[in-house]
Amino acid sequence: ILIRAHARSNEPAYNSLIRPHTRLNQPKAMDRAVQLLQTMKNVGIQPDVVTTLIGAHLKRRRPDSIDCAESMLQEMKDNCIQPSVVAYNQLIQAHGKSEHPNSLDRAHDLFREMKNQGVKPNAWIYSSLMAAQIRKANNPEHDVEQLFLEMKNAFEDGDSSLKPDNHTYNIVLSSFSKAGNPEKASETLKEMVRMSSLGLLDQKPTTKDFNAVLMAWLRSGGPEATRQIESGFLRMEQFASENRFDCRPDVNTYGIAIAAHSMSEAPGAGEKALQLLRDLQQLSEKKPRDISVQPTLDTYKNVIL
Repeated sequence: ILIRAHARSNEPAYNSLIRPHTRLNQPKAMDRAVQLLQTMKNVGIQPDVVTTLIGAHLKRRRPDSIDCAESMLQEMKDNCIQPSVVAYNQLIQAHGKSEHPNSLDRAHDLFREMKNQGVKPNAWIYSSLMAAQIRKANNPEHDVEQLFLEMKNAFEDGDSSLKPDNHTYNIVLSSFSKAGNPEKASETLKEMVRMSSLGLLDQKPTTKDFNAVLMAWLRSGGPEATRQIESGFLRMEQFASENRFDCRPDVNTYGIAIAAHSMSEAPGAGEKALQLLRDLQQLSEKKPRDISVQPTLDTYKNVIL
């Protein structure tokens, strides 16, 4: 039982009651959490669980979830409570995944707002905004690159909270890959290699990262695409055999190479595509439990192109 006469001393009790309610995926539990928050404010307690409630609203994934979370953010500001980086990040991520036509604009509004309010964006904020850009914008490549450069420059100037991590580089690499810009994708991969060799990345580039560069070449449709993909495929095999990187070609690598040869008009390209399919089939037979090397319907479709 919470006694209003001793409200201040019971602040931890309120918080301990609210947080469990926010973890339950039940409408009534969330309503109860909001009621407890209102009770805290009625008895003069400055709540410190609003960020938790914002996250809980968003996890409900109801049509009004973002609106409810936005209302709580506004309420924090109205009560002179500085929203945290976590609160802003939760909302930027939510807008990035939203189907609302203006959600990307709102994500950028929140990014500008937090900087104006003196809340310093960290690496997760930049990554969330770049990811939103890729999901929502028609041509995200330029904006993603600008955000990435802004982030890197700040880190190089001494802001350790903006150190790009593997997640950040994956997003940037994905942007260049989807845009069909193999030159930029290759530069990004090389930078990942350099950063990991200096111990500035927790993980070395993987098969997924190398595949992103190959896919950039495939999407570019340039005259050098097939040759570059074939060369990249061989490098991946070499690097993996030397244990330099965990980049052994998988079904996606084979699929990209097969598609490149299938679309090529060079002599013998069709036979190379068929040989790659045979190699993948043999590999899958040797490793029947390894789903990463099992041919898919798309793999066979690439041969038929």
